Amino acid sequence: MLGIGFAGLFLALLLLSLLAHRAVATVVLVIAVGLVGSYTNPALNSRFLAIAPKAPTLSVSGNISAFNVGITLGPWIGGLVLADGHGYPAVPAVGAAVATLALGLWGWDLVLQARQRSREQQGELIAARG
Repeated sequence: MLGIGFAGLFLALLLLSLLAHRAVATVVLVIAVGLVGSYTNPALNSRFLAIAPKAPTLSVSGNISAFNVGITLGPWIGGLVLADGHGYPAVPAVGAAVATLALGLWGWDLVLQARQRSREQQGELIAARG
């Protein structure tokens, strides 16, 4: 689910950057960014709960805090992009780059999950033989 959400954000933001000069496309893509962004929140909360099942409140509050940091940094970075002389289409392009980073972190998480499952399976095999 996270991969779909992050990829959807990347695609919607990239298209918004490319089609920002078209009013109808801009409206549709802004709505798409909002919908896809809302889609990722429950999936992220679920992942945080899976990582820290013994501290559910702390894990979810960390996720919400990270969202708030993003809500603060996003407009600031967008303002820097605009102040540097780039046009409005550059702002969603930066968002697409951030979505690419999120996809990379999600991929890294998948690798770590696979390693953990492998270690658990090896432990089960050793226990079964013992």
